[in-house]
Amino acid sequence: MRPDGFVKTLGYTRVTDLDGGASGWIEAGNPVEKDG
Repeated sequence: MRPDGFVKTLGYTRVTDLDGGASGWIEAGNPVEKDG
């Protein structure tokens, strides 16, 4: 689980890509908040 600051620093798409896509991100229980 990553802090919001970390997510915003890397950018939504980069982090989700590392976690296996948006579905993996949601399943992990992380907030779905796209940058812009």
